[in-house]
Parts: sequence; structure tokens; C-alpha cells
Amino acid sequence: MIFLETVHRKRRHILQRELHESNALLDAVINGTDYAIFVVDEEGVFKLYSRGAERMLGYVPSQIVGQNAMLFSQKVCVPEEIASRARRIQEQYGRPPVGIEVFKLPLRDDGPFGQEWINIRADGSRLTVAVMMWELKDADGEPQGSLAIVRDISRIKELEEVKHDFIATVSHELRTPLTSIQGALGLTTAGVAGPLPEKASELLAIAYRNTEHLVRLINDILDIEKIEAGKISVETKTLDASDALRGALESNRPYADRFGVHMVLKGATAGILASADPARLAQVLANLLSNASKYSPPGGEVWVATEVLPETVRFSVRDFGPG
Repeated sequence: MIFLETVHRKRRHILQRELHESNALLDAVINGTDYAIFVVDEEGVFKLYSRGAERMLGYVPSQIVGQNAMLFSQKVCVPEEIASRARRIQEQYGRPPVGIEVFKLPLRDDGPFGQEWINIRADGSRLTVAVMMWELKDADGEPQGSLAIVRDISRIKELEEVKHDFIATVSHELRTPLTSIQGALGLTTAGVAGPLPEKASELLAIAYRNTEHLVRLINDILDIEKIEAGKISVETKTLDASDALRGALESNRPYADRFGVHMVLKGATAGILASADPARLAQVLANLLSNASKYSPPGGEVWVATEVLPETVRFSVRDFGPG
């Protein structure tokens, strides 16, 4: 009996030590990060409030643990944002959120970092945060509460704003004079200012094409900005696929000529109707054709074609360069 009691005591000591080490590790992970970590039970009461949350928001754990999470959220969140998210949840789920569901239920328009909120610190200053939430369950799969991890993304938002302003300013400052230069070159090459020597005409034509390429690059930059902001517009129309392909070839042939590359139309049956945005289609084809021309060997060919599939039309661009 004494032997068994000694064995049980040693085993209990080992288990207690392992539990202590496990808790110490968990505490280090939770409180060693700059992220704010919260645990809320099914009644909406805070059970855990990490040191990262204290550093982020300025409230100490003794002020928060045991308090109602919804009341605290109304203190640190902007009321208009809570009301706006509640309306969007109503639209998406067909019912209003109950309690902290306004923070738990995901929306289709949540950002890449999760829900984005403006939070108000204890000192009144504001920060932008991203919130990700998970439901906690017990061993039987029954809900036990929620875990929230909050990240301060204020700096990221500031950099995004700086990037947006930079792109908008540079694009405007470049596009306006380039458009004027392009117009003047176009009129000159068309002979509006009088006949030109053949060599001068060739040089002006090159300048015009390069200006056109720069304008297209600026438009591409603006389009990337719109895509990232989710504001890209697409206006679909019924168009002739072969006409669209031939138009792209004609527009991009001068660029291919610079590399000594010949564009070959391999297949484009007339009368194939497709639903697409003409401007976006031309943009995509121009990018494909310019890349194919740039990376083809001198004297090489770029094959282009359209192919009718059961419900779509496939545009293909094939080059014979490396890669």
C-alpha cells in the first residue's frame, strides 16, 4: 500500500508539474504577444483579457474580467459602426444580431484581416483594429463561449492611405501632360501641321506609340488600385469576339514590330458573339500580347486565336520564348 501511495504521489507530482509548465507556456503565448486576446463565455462575460489587450486599449484586466462584454464593446467601439454592422447582418442573415453576435457573425465584405473596427482607448485616442473570432466548444461539442484575437492595423491603414494618395497624385500629374503630348503627337503624325520628312514621321510615330504605352501603364496602375478597393467597374456588352481580337492585334502590332515579332491570327471565326466589357477585354489582350512580344525571340511569332466552348469563348495567346 505504501508503495502504491508513493507511486500515485510521484505520478500526481509529475502531472502537476506538466500542468504547471503547460499553463506557463500558454500564459507566455497569450500575454507575450502584442495582439489583444479575449475569451467571453456563453453569457457574454469576460473570462480572459490579455496583457496585449491592456497595452492596446489601456484598460487593466481587473477592470474587465467578469464584466459584460457587450457593455465594454459599446465603450470601446464607435456606436455608428456597431449600428452599421448590425444593419448589414440583418440584410445578410435575415434577422438582427443578438448580443455579441454583432461581433461574432461574419460578413461577406469583411476585410482580409477580419472584421475592421475603430476602437477608442481608455485615454480617448483611436486606433483601427482587425478582429477575428472563433467559437469555443467543450469535449461534447457544446458551445462554451468565444475567443477573439484583435490586431492593431492602424499603421497598415495609414500606409494604405499614403499609397492611395501617392498613386492618385502621380497618376493625375503624369496622365494629364501625357494625354496632351499624345494628342499633339497624333495630330502631327496625321499631317495637321504639314507634311513631314519620312525619317521625322517615323520618329514621331515611335514617340506616339511610347506615349500610348505610358498612358496604358498609368491606367493599369489606377485599375489595380480600384481592384484592391473593390471599386472596379465592368460594363458587359455583346460583341464579336473575332473583331475584338483583330482590333487588339492592330493596336499592339506596332509594339510587336519593335521586337521583330510577327503576330499570327491562327483562328478567329467571324460572327462569334460574346458578352464582355470591351475596354477590359482590350486591356487584358493588350497585356497578354505585349508580354508575348517582349519575351519572344527576334523573328519569332505570337499565335492568337479564339475558340468556341460550350458556354464561353476562349481567347488564346501563345509565344515561343523561354519559360
